[in-house]
Amino acid sequence: MYARHVGQQVKQTAPIGWTYAQVHFREIGDHAETTALVRDLTGRMLQWAPPRAATERFREVRQSMTGPRTTWCSAQLDVEHTGRENLQFNRTGEPHWTTPPPPEAYQEELRRAGSAGVLPDWLRARLDQHSGASASAPARGGPGLVRRAGNN
Repeated sequence: MYARHVGQQVKQTAPIGWTYAQVHFREIGDHAETTALVRDLTGRMLQWAPPRAATERFREVRQSMTGPRTTWCSAQLDVEHTGRENLQFNRTGEPHWTTPPPPEAYQEELRRAGSAGVLPDWLRARLDQHSGASASAPARGGPGLVRRAGNN
């Protein structure tokens, strides 16, 4: 349900003449980033700064999906002006940050998760790096990418 809200937000606020939008969301603790590209009518891909509301919709999606098999720190939403949407969640890979998160963001993420065992390996390594204490836990199995596709 929340995932559709993200797509609706993008469709309502994308620049005039857009045909496709690719939105990237990254969050750890209280540190969140949203970046986007849009394709115009000539086929050029242009940077677009999505509104803060798009970030808030992504945060709602993330909060609704907490749990040991659903924790994720980055997502990509592809939206076509026709209404087709594809939302992918990255559960295992470290996000490509525009601005690196502060050390306290990693601690906040651990607090929210409740256990280092549900966090991806890269995040446990960052916790170790920033705290000097071990947050290591056995690696989890399972695929790293969850896909959700839909038409509006």
